[in-house]
Order: sequence, then C-alpha cells, then structure tokens
Amino acid sequence: MIIKPHKNIYCQNPPGFSLVEVLVALVLFSFGLTALIRTHHVAASTLQSVRDRYTALLIAQECIEKAKNSDVLMNTVTQNGIQYAIIYDIQHKTNTTSILTVNVQWKNKQLSLVNHIYPMMK
Repeated sequence: MIIKPHKNIYCQNPPGFSLVEVLVALVLFSFGLTALIRTHHVAASTLQSVRDRYTALLIAQECIEKAKNSDVLMNTVTQNGIQYAIIYDIQHKTNTTSILTVNVQWKNKQLSLVNHIYPMMK
C-alpha cells in the first residue's frame, strides 16, 4: 500500500481575489469617482456663470437698442431669479457722435458694453 503525502490546503492558491487586492481596487475606484464628481461640479458652476453672463449681454444689447430709439430706459431687470442692475453712461464725443456705455451688474460681477451712436442720415 502506497501512502500519499498529505496536501496542505493553505499552500494552494485558491481562485478569486485576496482581501488586499479588493481593497486596492476599491481605493482606486474611489479616487476615480471623486475626480469625476469634482469635474462635474466645476462644469456645472462654469455653465451657470456663462449663462448669467450671456443673459447680462443680452440685457445690455437690448438697453443699447432702447437708448438708440429713445425708449424708456430700464434700471433693473430680473431674469431667472437674478436681479441685474443697469447703469448708463452717455458721452458726447462730437456734435454727431456719442458713446453709450451700458454696465450690467449682478452677483458681484459686471459686464460693460460700449457702442458708438451715429445719428441717422436724412
């Protein structure tokens, strides 16, 4: 009778992952997820800032058109729950030319739009 040596079950490589491998994978996954969340937050705040600035630009352009046509000038406008303050500065450069500057202010930010106004030819 042949006696086979007893195999030690602790010496074999069991299939699957060790606890250390799983923890390293979780740490790497959490770093990646954190970077993705931060990128999303920065992109969302940038998008809101661009949207507010674009709205201010549209308001300034509308105010310039109203000033050219001698319509009633606006002092404040509320768009998307944000109040925009409008300040006009008209400088007469010559008898035929004026410079109109429209400053739009909101949330501690400011946008200036300058336009040269020439009288209409008759």
